[in-house]
Amino acid sequence: MSKDDGFQRRKWGTNASTDVPLAPEEEEDLLKTTVWHPAPDVLVQQPLLWLIVLEPIESRGVVIAVKSGAVIGRQGDIRWNDPHMSRQHAQFMLVQNPAQSGNQAFAIAPFNDRNGTYVNGNRIHHVTLLQENDRVEMGNTLFIIKVVG
Repeated sequence: MSKDDGFQRRKWGTNASTDVPLAPEEEEDLLKTTVWHPAPDVLVQQPLLWLIVLEPIESRGVVIAVKSGAVIGRQGDIRWNDPHMSRQHAQFMLVQNPAQSGNQAFAIAPFNDRNGTYVNGNRIHHVTLLQENDRVEMGNTLFIIKVVG
């Protein structure tokens, strides 16, 4: 994992004061919570997306902010050092949400990657909408999706 790609990361899933990993039940409760929302008087112009690493265990809790159009891979906009991930593995984008007319939602589009991109355990081949708490697997890395907007 490269830390010089311009994306902010912070450790998630540990006690901030002691850096001790959370117990599994505490982690599950944390994953079920909704991500921070801005005050009502703050205008949010587009949804925000974060990837939270669940596996591999040594990277668990890393949070990656994702912008629309960002490509993830070993040599993507979001550089992730996973030998089973392609150089340009998949792209995150904002698309029109068919379930909510006029609203946008984040989606993921896999490239022709050898090891596949999976959303909630299903291999995807086309643009796929993402929702809060979806699990996205690319290479040997499992991410949890957090969305605001």
